[in-house]
Amino acid sequence: MTDQSPTLFLVGPGYSASRLAALCLDTGAWRVVGTARSEDKADGLEQDGIAPVLTDDAAGIEQAGEGSHWVISTPPRDEGCPGFALAGAYQDPFVCR
Repeated sequence: MTDQSPTLFLVGPGYSASRLAALCLDTGAWRVVGTARSEDKADGLEQDGIAPVLTDDAAGIEQAGEGSHWVISTPPRDEGCPGFALAGAYQDPFVCR
């Protein structure tokens, strides 16, 4: 049977996004996935109940983002939003024209 729980996808699960993740996980109704730049960070996310996906795993990012509620919690850079850049194929719907 497929898990029908809503999924929260955190791009940049720092302090603020992690607090939101904790609230969602506490309800027991949400699945939470978050990006990690290293295996050590991924281990920390797992300890907090967040399913990690490494930022260099394009297929994992695509899978985590599909049908999920996105929270991008990364500061912008000169070249743009790293969260949008990471999202790749999902970038266009978020661009205001």
